[in-house]
Amino acid sequence: MINAHKIKTRIYELRLSQEEIAKNMGLDISTLNAKINNKRRIYIDEVAKLCNILEVRTSHDLKE
Repeated sequence: MINAHKIKTRIYELRLSQEEIAKNMGLDISTLNAKINNKRRIYIDEVAKLCNILEVRTSHDLKE
């Protein structure tokens, strides 16, 4: 499950908008918002894109 508060805090820290993130992910803003708020399923490729945009390192990054 996604921690919406942490994601929104990171978006704020990077001075991004959800609109910018949605566009970079190829999603509609309402779809992104639903995924962040755990209203819709988020797929692993979307998680990877979101981590990349938010500059969040994953355990996969650490193994490489």
